[in-house]
Amino acid sequence: MESLKVIDTAFSKIAIKENYIVVTMNDGTNLGEQELSRISDIADEYIDGEMGYISNHANDYSISPVDVVKFIINTPRLKHIAYVSKQGDHKSRLMALLRLIPSSVKFRTFREMEAAVHWVEGCLKIDERQAEKAN
Repeated sequence: MESLKVIDTAFSKIAIKENYIVVTMNDGTNLGEQELSRISDIADEYIDGEMGYISNHANDYSISPVDVVKFIINTPRLKHIAYVSKQGDHKSRLMALLRLIPSSVKFRTFREMEAAVHWVEGCLKIDERQAEKAN
């Protein structure tokens, strides 16, 4: 799916899709509550309803797990998170973080962006169909 818009911030590049975002942090970024709040604001501006988030870990950056959990809890529309890293070394850290994420949010790790996009888009389509059936 082609991006509807790409936004360059001081700390990242955010590709806006129909119902999800793909975020690539700049190398050396220290990602905190303020930056995550900015990402949330951008998503709110362009996406209505439930959404997905793909984190493209193409660069080296740091982030507080506590801030990530706050971001997820404070973004109730966020239903699917995909983490893309060609390196497998982040998986154990992410698995620990998973225990803190609300069970209403689905989370998976991927080595390839294409697989992450396919998963998020598929999950969001299933959510749409289930919402239509409920109405």
